[in-house]
Amino acid sequence: MGLVKTVFQKLFRIDPDSNTSQGSEAKFLNGGSSNYSRYTGDVYANHLVRGIVHKIASYCSLMSFEHVRGYGSSFEKMNDHISRLLTVKPNEFMTPSELIYKFFTDLFVTNNAYVWIQRDSSTGEPVALLPVVCDHVKMVESKGFLFYKFYFERGEVLTVYSGDVIHRRRFFYKNDWFGDDNEPLRDSVGLNDTLQVSLDASLKNGAQIKGILQHQNTIDADDLAKHEKLFRESYLSASNSGGVGVIDAKFNFIPVPYSGKIIDADQMKEIRDYVYRYFNMNDEIMMSKYNSETWQSFHEGTIAPELNGLEQSARIKLFTDRQIGVGHHIVSSVNSITFMSPQQKIGMVKLSLDGALYNRNEIRGWFGDAPIPGGDTYQYSKNFTENVSNTPNKTTETEENNDGQQTSQTDPASAVPNSSEEA
Repeated sequence: MGLVKTVFQKLFRIDPDSNTSQGSEAKFLNGGSSNYSRYTGDVYANHLVRGIVHKIASYCSLMSFEHVRGYGSSFEKMNDHISRLLTVKPNEFMTPSELIYKFFTDLFVTNNAYVWIQRDSSTGEPVALLPVVCDHVKMVESKGFLFYKFYFERGEVLTVYSGDVIHRRRFFYKNDWFGDDNEPLRDSVGLNDTLQVSLDASLKNGAQIKGILQHQNTIDADDLAKHEKLFRESYLSASNSGGVGVIDAKFNFIPVPYSGKIIDADQMKEIRDYVYRYFNMNDEIMMSKYNSETWQSFHEGTIAPELNGLEQSARIKLFTDRQIGVGHHIVSSVNSITFMSPQQKIGMVKLSLDGALYNRNEIRGWFGDAPIPGGDTYQYSKNFTENVSNTPNKTTETEENNDGQQTSQTDPASAVPNSSEEA
């Protein structure tokens, strides 16, 4: 227990024995419980559910989260401590992708996921982001403030002010604070497990000899049992690798054909598809056989709503009201071109270069190539001119290359088609 306590204290920077502050149970408008326990069916133990959740969480772990300020012409990426937490080192134990993977795994398994924002005791600024995966959580109220009280497997308790917890919910309906559990999966997951056990038993039974050993004369029970044992040991022993059983002329062996019922492929597919529909999943994504259209549908239908909710929750909890008022927020992004076919990527190259949408190094990344020196500059065709009317503080360096194109050091968004020339 001492080692567990030490790890717990190092991970959460607290003493688990001293972090058990009491408070009254929070009361919600609908009278629902302020306690939430993980669904006891343990859906994550099912191979199909685990595969689905792993695929979703792995995809989400490819996302980049950035701290930005402003919109439109005033948009800028911030390079501060929050950016470093999001992109480099969220805590001492995890990379950003590992944090996101763990968060979304917990979200899709329990429909509730939590990130604890650890703050500097003197400045109140965030210094670490930690996912909290617990067995049980309860909302308590103390002096007019709400707190999360997390209970862990070995009895440790962590109490955190609600303003320091990013909480994302799925199926957020009945309870005022927690997402509903995965009870609707109980029957389907249970049936899927039963089918796997039944299939395993059917294969084993089908491989065994079944029949009646009939003696042609009447003999006493002891002799009958002795002959039956002798036959089983002769035919079914591990040393009998030839699969041949021997009986003498006094016996007749009458085989009994095995007629066990094995569910057909269509029925198994329907059960699997029910679980797929529950998670907005399909075979193409699971087997990585998708095209860009399939991937886009999966992203927009399954991932984008969760990312949008996470961005909003993180914005509220990471920034003060003043910071939010001047445009500080969190954005997530993924390079969708990565999921295109090679032919589609090649088709994007000329358009991307001519319109200064991407630079050479970004395009090289589409094909898994390393960046090159000087590849971070943008180029655009003579059919595009630069609009600097809204960017008076930006200087421009352009030069014409041998291909009749120009390279520019300015923001690619400022390159717009020239209406006086034909594209």
